[in-house]
Amino acid sequence: MSAFRTTFDVPSFPFDVDHSTIILSVGSCFAQVMAEQMQQLKYRVTINPHGILYNPLSMSNALISYCQANDFIREDIIIEVDGLWHSFDHHGSISASSREQLISNMQVAHEEGRKAVLNAHLIICTFGTSFVFQLGESENVVANCHKLPASSFSRRMASSDEMYRAMLKAISTVRSINSTVRFLFTVSPIRHVRDGMVANMVSKARLIELCAQLSNNINDSHYFPAYELMMDDLRDYRYYAEDMIHPSQVAHRYIWQHFVSTCMDKHSAKIAEEISKLHKSLNHRPIHPSSPQHIEFIESIRKQLAKLKATYPSFDFTWEEGKLAELQ
Repeated sequence: MSAFRTTFDVPSFPFDVDHSTIILSVGSCFAQVMAEQMQQLKYRVTINPHGILYNPLSMSNALISYCQANDFIREDIIIEVDGLWHSFDHHGSISASSREQLISNMQVAHEEGRKAVLNAHLIICTFGTSFVFQLGESENVVANCHKLPASSFSRRMASSDEMYRAMLKAISTVRSINSTVRFLFTVSPIRHVRDGMVANMVSKARLIELCAQLSNNINDSHYFPAYELMMDDLRDYRYYAEDMIHPSQVAHRYIWQHFVSTCMDKHSAKIAEEISKLHKSLNHRPIHPSSPQHIEFIESIRKQLAKLKATYPSFDFTWEEGKLAELQ
């Protein structure tokens, strides 16, 4: 135990992730942040084809849909509100100004998800909440309410058993077309304060129980304790963003470092660190951009980038080239 913190060991997983590992990440906005970090470091990760998903029932529905050869567009999930078209199975990032464009976006999402499921070595599922919204009197759980009136939905907390059965169905369906894929489950440390503090804790407890059931009962399924790292190790508001709800960048880096130590191949982790150092340089904002020191700094970055491109020719460094152009 160190001052002001209670640290704990996170056991390593019995597999390694490297830059050849094909990953699909689905889930909450915490999943989005962590997967984007991986993507920036050139890992082969597909992030939330349906957009951000919060509850295990919607994640199960999305994974199952990716296993279908064709995406069947159900009329009952499409709605138009104030000139914008939405799908109840998708996040608002898929929404569009016309029905035709929405359907096109949905088809692109399906194709991206199906390709990822077919080829994935690892699927990461990050659960955000046990609360679900059902449309009207139906039993259809929606992935997003798209800011419709609360009276349009009934809201309840799904049971651990219900979520477990839904995820079992998803895993079984995925493995019917990709028998060797591994699953990694985690619970988002972001608190849903609108649920109320007590209800949020009950919701998170059910998700932790769900992850324990899945990782204990399903072959090649594992649990990464992101929630526990935030709540028990980083038990201090200095590790939160200004809203006191979302983890700060420091907390994200800390959780990321634990993720690297638990499952990242050492050589791959060194590559990621090289790229991360380049990104830190590219994010530097000079006070005197025309000074000799800055010109020398730009030249050193150019050499760093050229070396990485030559060493790892399969990586796409378009973003880095753009950032370098901005600094010049």
